[in-house]
Amino acid sequence: MRGRDVDLDDALRWVDTAVSTHTGHALREPEIVILRGTWRGLTYEQMASDSEYSTNYLMRDVAPKLWKLLSSVFDRSVGKTNFRVALEAYASANPALAAEMLLSQGAATPDIGRLLSTQLLASAQAAAPLRTPVAGDGESGGDSVRKQGEASHGWLSDADDNWRATGASLLSATSILPGTMYGYQTSLGKVNRWLDEAASTDGQSRLIGIWGLRGAGKTLLVETAVSERGNRFEGVVWRSLHDRPSLTDLSLSILSSLGMTVPGAQATDQLLSILSNCALLVVLEGVEAILNAGSLAGDYPATHQAYISFFQSVISTRSCVILTGIEGPNDLVFQGGYGGNQSVRSLTLSGLDTEAATHLLEAERLEAPEQWAELIARYQGHPLALKSAARVIREIFNGRVDAFLSQSSVLFNGIFRLLSPSFERLSVPELNVIYWLASYDVPLSLAELQETLPLSLRPAELISALDSLKQRSLLLVKIDVEPPTFYLPALVKAYAVHQFMGQFSAPSSPLNTASGNAAFQSRPVGSGRMATYVPLDQVINLSPVEPRPVQLSNWFEGQFDSDWQPLDWLFESSSRPAMRLRSAYHLRDETYVKRCKMIAFNQLPKAVQEDISKDYQRSGAVLLVAVHQDAESLYKVCVQAQPAKGDSVLPERLALKLLDAQQNTLATVIAEESDSFIQLPYFRGGATEAFEIELSLGDQTHTEMFVI
Repeated sequence: MRGRDVDLDDALRWVDTAVSTHTGHALREPEIVILRGTWRGLTYEQMASDSEYSTNYLMRDVAPKLWKLLSSVFDRSVGKTNFRVALEAYASANPALAAEMLLSQGAATPDIGRLLSTQLLASAQAAAPLRTPVAGDGESGGDSVRKQGEASHGWLSDADDNWRATGASLLSATSILPGTMYGYQTSLGKVNRWLDEAASTDGQSRLIGIWGLRGAGKTLLVETAVSERGNRFEGVVWRSLHDRPSLTDLSLSILSSLGMTVPGAQATDQLLSILSNCALLVVLEGVEAILNAGSLAGDYPATHQAYISFFQSVISTRSCVILTGIEGPNDLVFQGGYGGNQSVRSLTLSGLDTEAATHLLEAERLEAPEQWAELIARYQGHPLALKSAARVIREIFNGRVDAFLSQSSVLFNGIFRLLSPSFERLSVPELNVIYWLASYDVPLSLAELQETLPLSLRPAELISALDSLKQRSLLLVKIDVEPPTFYLPALVKAYAVHQFMGQFSAPSSPLNTASGNAAFQSRPVGSGRMATYVPLDQVINLSPVEPRPVQLSNWFEGQFDSDWQPLDWLFESSSRPAMRLRSAYHLRDETYVKRCKMIAFNQLPKAVQEDISKDYQRSGAVLLVAVHQDAESLYKVCVQAQPAKGDSVLPERLALKLLDAQQNTLATVIAEESDSFIQLPYFRGGATEAFEIELSLGDQTHTEMFVI
């Protein structure tokens, strides 16, 4: 194998043949995912991000067995770090197999993988003095990088000529083996056209950005385009930015693949020189890793500012850089989308259309195609979400799409892994806006957002948050109405509601509660394999129980009476969780301790029934209490009445009152027609102060006593 080093195409063929000969079965799909990722130097997390498999499954289940199998096949220890070395040694020891595999491919690009001769590099560097290096990482860089890209880089010309003759350790277009891509043909046509432009000399399409949610198909689209157009370039470099490399580290890594060992201070200058003198295609995945998290989309941290000038300098070279990510640098996204700069291109993947998604589900061997349209709509055509759902339907629901669709939630662990990276990057204003939109069932205009959002956001802050959410593929804009309205994609909304509800959860354990958690408490009656369980709140008391006040300060110690439930109990049991989330939006603050309790009224008297519309003859409500400790012995309290489980509005004329220890009424609010909640004004009290909350409907009254 001295005449031709191994590329990925060879590798998979050789390994599959060797494994089949050794075991009688071919490589499985998750094993191929690991081998492809290992060849490209990806971590297991990165491999999982663009596949339907979890990191834990690939790393802890598939990988150990795969490396053990290959160690047996190759008769030497094989692991993630030495896979390529072991494979080349295997190919060298099996020349007949290697020759057969090479012959089956026909002509191939020669010498891909051979290192650039260090002697040639040394002579090239000695032929001319080194240029002034580009500004280091963490500096603005000024115009030095840009000028470097525009200048003539003759000092590497001899090395470039020898490199073209001998090849370097770059990928070739034939080594890119994309999987089956469903849909996105229009997007693929655009990217192919841009690569054709980049391979010419007119200076167009030097920077290409592909954006979209995790698992939307960015990598597959780029792999397909590179496999079809990559042969127009002199080689392909593929890197992941997941580990947040500095510009210097990235430059050194790419130069190393060319066999070049250079001082770090000159690495970026030398990389730009090569990009200017040679037509390379550089793919950088996961660009969001070098951008700020927790702030608006597209901003660089101080440590990675050098990338700004570097990307601009690429425009003046002969090479092309493709960036992929769940968000992109602000300047590049705007230039590529609307700036009219033909050197920069930008494309966002928003999901498959119904036809393409149907073909994907056909390949997943699902049954009941008449129900696929609903499944596709639930997951908004997201390719990996649909593949993950199909796997769950096959393995958990025995292939029954209808049984899966009967579940109230579209979420499971695979979907959490797709959306959590995007949500983890959101700024506080974006989270506030996205949770507020999630609490509505209809799109909202900008004016409606400004009017209803219970936060103080200046117009510029609100518009910036909306723009950032759209860049991150988390927001849709309905532009065919006047004024335009904003709403969340179905899958994003489901995840946002889940995260929103999670902020009201307050798990507690029997070790720090007074009576345990009634949501999980029950006791068995009878014996045998199928015992009957009766909830504790159905136990009949033979003697009346003296009412005792609720000690609110105990809540901060995790001590709750058994009939006071965490708020997620209320939200998750609701037919309209978004409505309830909107009513409790301002209580998301983690410093508030929150609990709720079901208050049931007896059957209303006939006279009251005649006086109240049938739509509002409800017999219960939920009392919600939130407490915040303002100072060591001063507490602030919020009290609401929410509709009973299964209801969307309160009983009309339900009254909520605040009384002091002397039974004086301090505040009263009364539910009007169609009210989804009512709330007392906030009130404060010192430790040990007592108050009462009264709920009344008609001639019925329920009183709860509290001590702060």
